[in-house]
Amino acid sequence: MAGIVMTVRKILTKSNTNMGFVGFEDETGFCEIIVFPKVWAEKEKMFQAGAALVVEGKISRKDSRNGGETQELKILADTCFPISENTQKPGKKRTTSIKVAVPEDGDRQLLEKIKSALEKHPGEIPVSLSIPTVDGEQEMKLTHRVEANEMLYSQLAYLLGSDRVIFN
Repeated sequence: MAGIVMTVRKILTKSNTNMGFVGFEDETGFCEIIVFPKVWAEKEKMFQAGAALVVEGKISRKDSRNGGETQELKILADTCFPISENTQKPGKKRTTSIKVAVPEDGDRQLLEKIKSALEKHPGEIPVSLSIPTVDGEQEMKLTHRVEANEMLYSQLAYLLGSDRVIFN
């Protein structure tokens, strides 16, 4: 998940180690990142208000404390790294093209959201859409080019699922 650190609360655990609760926001909304002691010890300096980060971890959904039907979404952080120009995951090669697979139930509204995400990241990387047809799939190369970064990947993966977004 890529976003901006909004708040940071550091606490001392019963075992006398530090951990943190980080308020995190992306274009879809706000969530809390729980940073356990091992990750906190390695990455604490990155969790500063206003920092743009990519956080990888597990999703935790808990029923809200007020007993209602809503669930609180939290991310249990495994690692993080700063978003920078042409951010690539550590150890990954540079992206030269992006393929987006539209699901069979994809409608006009979904296509508009994909277009909006792509337009927010102008750059030089070509993008193609794989559109389902009665005869299989048709690949459509878009004229719009993008900057391949974790924020774009996060936005497209949120809309479509990570298995439908391929950064080559």
